[in-house]
Amino acid sequence: MNHDVFISYSSRDKTTALAICHVLEEHRIRCWMAPRDIPPGADYGDVIDEAIVGCRLFVLVFSGPAALSQWVKGELNLAFTERKIIIPYRIDETPLKGAMRLILNQTHWIEAYPDAEARFGELVEAAERFLGRPVSTEPKTESVPPAASGSVASETASALPKTYKVGDYYHENGKEGIVFEVDAAGRHGKIMALHDLPDQLAWCTDEEYEKWEEADKKIGAVDEQDGMKNLEVVRRIPGWREKYPVFGACAALGEGWYLPAREELIKLYDKRSDLSAQAEKFGGSPFVETRYWSSSEYSPACVWFVNFIYDCRTFNIKSEQHRARAVAMF
Repeated sequence: MNHDVFISYSSRDKTTALAICHVLEEHRIRCWMAPRDIPPGADYGDVIDEAIVGCRLFVLVFSGPAALSQWVKGELNLAFTERKIIIPYRIDETPLKGAMRLILNQTHWIEAYPDAEARFGELVEAAERFLGRPVSTEPKTESVPPAASGSVASETASALPKTYKVGDYYHENGKEGIVFEVDAAGRHGKIMALHDLPDQLAWCTDEEYEKWEEADKKIGAVDEQDGMKNLEVVRRIPGWREKYPVFGACAALGEGWYLPAREELIKLYDKRSDLSAQAEKFGGSPFVETRYWSSSEYSPACVWFVNFIYDCRTFNIKSEQHRARAVAMF
C-alpha cells in the first residue's frame, strides 16, 4: 500500500483525525485512514490489517473514546506486534490503563491538550524524522505594512487556509451545503445538503426488512456517530442501491455524501432553526416538520430516526418511508 502513516482514531475524534491527515499530507507524508481509504465492498478488517502492516508509522489519536474503542485497541495491538513506530497524539487528559498502558508507556507522547491542533508542527517534525526526511521549517509570516497595495494584501489573504464556523455556506471541491460541525481550527468538519432528498424513501425494501427480521439479525449499520461507516456496511450488500433506497439516494448526490448517523442527525435537529434559515438564504430549503431517517440500526427491524415535529428521538420500522437529508465531510 502506498502510504507512510496509518492514523488510528475513534469516530468521535474524526474531525481531529482528518485535520491531522490534512496537515501531514500537506507535507507530502502519505496517510491511510478509514473509511476514506477502504475500497467499496472491501472487508474492513482485512483492509485495515494490510494497511497497518504496510505503514511505516502508526499515529494514535489518543482520547477517552479511543481508550474505549475495541477497533482502536485492535489496531494498536497489531501495530505493536508488527513493530511499527507508534506516535500517540493525546487530545484529552484520559489516563493510560491496561494493555494500552503496557504498549504506550515507553513511547514518546505528543501532548496536545487542551488545544487539539496546538502540536501539529511537532507531529509533522516527528513523522519526518522517523521517515528519515529533512525536517520542514515553517515559513516565517511577514506582516503586510499598512501602506501595502490592495493587490499584495489580497494575495496574502488568499494564501491563508480558508476556515469555517457552524452555519457558514460551503461550496468547495464539488460539494455545496451548510456547515453544522467544525473542528477547532475551522478547516475540517461536516456539511448538510441544501435540500432534503426529493422523495420520502424507505430505509430498505419490504423483502430486505422481512429477511433480516426473520433472521433476527442486524445488517451491521450500528455506528451512531459516523454515517459513512454505516454506508460502507450497506455497500457490501449486492444490489444495495435498490435494496436500501435512502442510502442510494444520498450516495447519488456525489462522492462523500451519506445518510447521517443518529448523533449527526441529532446535531441537525438541535440547530434546525439556524441551519434552515441559512439553507434558505443560499437557495436551499428548510427542514420539514416530519420524521427524518438516520443510518443507525436500533434492532433487526427498526432504525433510529428523529421526529422534527417534536423533540423525539426514537425508532421505526425499516420499510416505512420518511424524509432524509444527506451530509458530507470536508
